[in-house]
Amino acid sequence: MKKGDVIEIEYVGKIKETGKVFDLTSEDVAKENGVYISQGEYGPRKIVLGADYILKGLDEKLKKMNVGEKKEIELSPDLAFGKRNPNLVKLVSEKRFKSDGVKAEIGTLVSLGTSIGKVISKGAGRVKVDLNHPLAGKKLVYTIKINKQITENEEKLSTILKHRLGVNTKNFALDLEKKTLEIKVKDITDVMQKKIVSDIKLCFSDIEKVNFK
Repeated sequence: MKKGDVIEIEYVGKIKETGKVFDLTSEDVAKENGVYISQGEYGPRKIVLGADYILKGLDEKLKKMNVGEKKEIELSPDLAFGKRNPNLVKLVSEKRFKSDGVKAEIGTLVSLGTSIGKVISKGAGRVKVDLNHPLAGKKLVYTIKINKQITENEEKLSTILKHRLGVNTKNFALDLEKKTLEIKVKDITDVMQKKIVSDIKLCFSDIEKVNFK
């Protein structure tokens, strides 16, 4: 596999030290491990290699695999969610949360500015909030398989738009003779437009112009 390839994968991700499943694509495996979410979206996942659709460390490992291959991959913290940063553990006045109508109990998730953290202790009118990612500092183990490589243009485009917009859509018109692509979307930010265009340039060498309408 190489950067820009669009592939379909299946995987199960576990925390190495505990064996706890934290991410997966199979509904049956989710039920077996007690992590099933009724509103969850299960089934094989389509990704663009080299476009930050998955963990960078996992992305790099997938580039060394072939279609149909299944492998167990271990990721150190620096290749996964990073090392724990003690500076991201904050002491905050409990009054701050009360004024916002938030009950900061141990184990609950709270927002601090633009960040989300978990309350890990409280006392004497102060709350300790951990803003590290829940998997920071953890070694992870993935069992992953590449089911197929997607080569059909419309399916590649649908994969990009599904990932970036969060919805399935085929509301686009591709004209490879004119080397243009028109995408119809109700509402989209400039930042998201740039990400979609970047993905398209990565996957298609023969599209020179992308229009959003």
